[in-house]
Amino acid sequence: EDILISICSNKNQQADHEAKLGKTAEAIQSYRNSLAAAQYLPKQDKRRLHAMRALAALLSKHGSFAESGQLTQKVKDDIGDINPPDWTSLYQKAVNFKN
Repeated sequence: EDILISICSNKNQQADHEAKLGKTAEAIQSYRNSLAAAQYLPKQDKRRLHAMRALAALLSKHGSFAESGQLTQKVKDDIGDINPPDWTSLYQKAVNFKN
């Protein structure tokens, strides 16, 4: 699990950096790579939730509303439904696994 946490953290950092630079396609792929590793982490792991949230935001910004909505719903399902999704509250509810 530690290696997955490391991969997920690194991919998230890479994706966050790419998103800041406006490299949207690269950031989307990096978040997807992070989620591929994160699927084996607990549902409420903050790294997993960060990747899902950030990917949903990027997809929504670039017109992929269906997939963005599915990711947002999945985060809400994993944490406990909050409507509308209040990301700060979601993160406060998230279990902080080995931050």
